[in-house]
Amino acid sequence: MAATGLRQARRGGRAYPRQRHGGLISVPGQDHAQVWEYGSTGQLLITDEPYDDKSALFREKRAEWAETYGYAAVHSAWPGMHNPHGGCSLFLIAKDPQLLSQVEQLAQSIPVMPRTWPGESAGGWSAYRSPEECAAQPDGRGYMPPNPFAPKPVPRGTKTFVQMFAGPQLRPDARMLIAAHDEVAGLLAGLLSITHDRRGFYNRIDAVRSMLDEWVQREYDYSELSSETFHALYYRNGHREWRKSITEAERDDLATKLVRLRVILGDQYPDCLPMRGLLRKLDLAEKSLNTW
Repeated sequence: MAATGLRQARRGGRAYPRQRHGGLISVPGQDHAQVWEYGSTGQLLITDEPYDDKSALFREKRAEWAETYGYAAVHSAWPGMHNPHGGCSLFLIAKDPQLLSQVEQLAQSIPVMPRTWPGESAGGWSAYRSPEECAAQPDGRGYMPPNPFAPKPVPRGTKTFVQMFAGPQLRPDARMLIAAHDEVAGLLAGLLSITHDRRGFYNRIDAVRSMLDEWVQREYDYSELSSETFHALYYRNGHREWRKSITEAERDDLATKLVRLRVILGDQYPDCLPMRGLLRKLDLAEKSLNTW
């Protein structure tokens, strides 16, 4: 932010085109996206950081989206903010090509995050005092902000972890076998392959995939799960078709995959709050499938 003059936008939806009924039209395949305002001009810029496999899969649709709605996009030479050494790339997207060029040039002065970093992002929650307060009352007491990461009671059968941009989260206090993760990822890929336009189904299954992708990263370290194996799990390259309808045989196949998915998850994880939330998404997806 200091190097580029960007600050996070308060109403990020303004950066996107809108449908007639008011809904946002997001960038196809966007991931880890954020919206920023540039300096005093208030121009809006989107940073999008999908994994390389995903950006390749949606390359044509992203180019079509940009041309349709009058946007310019730059694949930045700076690695980015989200997992820069783990397969993500940074894309800058805005209406003004000159703004993209300017931000891209400024970003080159930002140091690249090292692959291994022994530091910490923040060293505790010290009381804040502005320079004016310090000058007026050298021995005064500052404001201590509430700590959103303060320990809270952990529900039975769960463990806590901190997710980037989301804060404290819960996961089951167990490790699913890597082979089981691989089978589950294959089932999810099959469930997502022909259902993109059935948003009530696709969005729930995609949320389950994202959740399990987070869990497996917490369950295994790099010595147990290599980057290559990890990237070949939940966000593997898969078959994609955009369908408005499916046959009865395809519906039965999707329903069978859902049943198998529940069986594996029930065998590998204990009954707990995060598991119940995940199974709830599968229930809603099944309901959407049955009415498609």
